[in-house]
Amino acid sequence: MVSRRRLGVLTAGMLLFTQLHVSTTLWLAFFYMVVIGVGLGLCMQSLVLAVQNSVDLRDLGAGTSAATFFRSLGGSFGVAILGAVLSARLSVELAERLPGAVSRLTPDQAARFEASGGASNFSINQPSVIRALPAPLREAIQFAFVDALHRVFLISGIVAIVAVLVTLALPDHKLHGPEPISEEDSATSAEARAQTLL
Repeated sequence: MVSRRRLGVLTAGMLLFTQLHVSTTLWLAFFYMVVIGVGLGLCMQSLVLAVQNSVDLRDLGAGTSAATFFRSLGGSFGVAILGAVLSARLSVELAERLPGAVSRLTPDQAARFEASGGASNFSINQPSVIRALPAPLREAIQFAFVDALHRVFLISGIVAIVAVLVTLALPDHKLHGPEPISEEDSATSAEARAQTLL
């Protein structure tokens, strides 16, 4: 039950990121990041604990390593897939926005932009180049990037919702732990510790 709530925090953080805009303050973006980080941090150990609790003691190492392996594998696939979504969506957004932005440039600015190679001459990985562009172009790129990010975080939020639904199907198990120590065993072990100290 606790994991479901923790996954809910992660899901809320992912969906909050769909509310980012070009004018969003840095502090609000940091707050959204904290919500995602808290949700992710709360989920990590409890999911490993759930795996460890569901396997026999002799399979504890294998269960823990399998959980870690599949978490790493899922992270790799997630980054690759969401990176491809971001790249594809950014291309579409730029293709839609740049022609309108170029048409709002002065003739001199448009000529310089085309002479410098046009839209193919800048990279989204070069913020200094983007900041040096005329305002209509810079704004078109910023809005395109934010809209592309919305798609990424919407997909991430949907995946997190599916994860919450999957955890609802998991059975609740009582946590395993060491057997309770009887008073007699407790007294015997206390005596043994006292003897070793003397």
